[in-house]
Amino acid sequence: MAAKAASVVNRHAANYSQELLTKILGALQGCGLFDRAGELYHRMGLVQPAMDAYRKGHAYRQAIDLAKQFQPAVVVMLQEEWGDWLVSQRQVDAAIHHYIEAGNSQKAIDAAMTARQWHKAEQLLDQASIGSDPSFSLPFYEKLASHYATARQFDQAERSFVKASRPQRAVKMYVDVAQYEKAHRVAKAHMSAHERTELYVSLAQELEQGNKLTEAEQLYLIVSEFDLAINMYKKREEYEQMLRLVSKYRKELLNDTYKVIAEAYEMKGNLTKAEHYYVEAKMWTSAMSMYRQLEKWEDAKRVAKLHGGKQSPEKV
Repeated sequence: MAAKAASVVNRHAANYSQELLTKILGALQGCGLFDRAGELYHRMGLVQPAMDAYRKGHAYRQAIDLAKQFQPAVVVMLQEEWGDWLVSQRQVDAAIHHYIEAGNSQKAIDAAMTARQWHKAEQLLDQASIGSDPSFSLPFYEKLASHYATARQFDQAERSFVKASRPQRAVKMYVDVAQYEKAHRVAKAHMSAHERTELYVSLAQELEQGNKLTEAEQLYLIVSEFDLAINMYKKREEYEQMLRLVSKYRKELLNDTYKVIAEAYEMKGNLTKAEHYYVEAKMWTSAMSMYRQLEKWEDAKRVAKLHGGKQSPEKV
């Protein structure tokens, strides 16, 4: 009944009594029809009560139209309030426009990300970051980059990580997917030599722990940490890999390395391997001594004869 009465009053211009209008308004508000009450207040020329009713009924379009006529200073506030209400109703997508109209970049970007409108969020973020304090934009760019990385949109992720001043995360992203050239390109462009070394060693150690030795080696070598790569193979007793790197990057230590490997095999009782590496180290006498101590006389004589000449076996 209250709605019908309000429709009649709004359609037909007449001098209705204040008492009647007050009753209709009370009935409308009692039924929760605040937007209709706002229209009636507006018709009565009561701007503030009309505004209050529109806002209470979330009739923001009418509230903003009214504000443009009589209270232009509150239009921005109403746009933001409209956006907040839409978010509370889980209409986040629709809220973005109103936050933009309100000039609230933070809420607009948040809403765009919540609505998974990532491209829109990036556009807003690029615009908002111009001339703003970096502390405003950096967390948003990092969140954006994390999404792109998860979605395997690596170029977009790299761009956003760099804008977030987190190039190391872009490097790690590329390392995780074995795109080492891209990782190094980002590192060289956006990190100091010291920062690169620290990051690469850290990432290589993670790969090493995951038993991804080839990948770890690549990172160690990129930053010239040859000894760390060599030691990685030594710890795992992958001596051929160790020797490959020593012969390439630490030639002056090659004989010493052969000796270390030979002694390791001797301690484990693998005499054939120990002999081989003692000989490589030009220490055939150590191989001979090893067999002699174990009273393996024939092996001792064989080594002496093979590497020391005809008179050597007599010394055994």
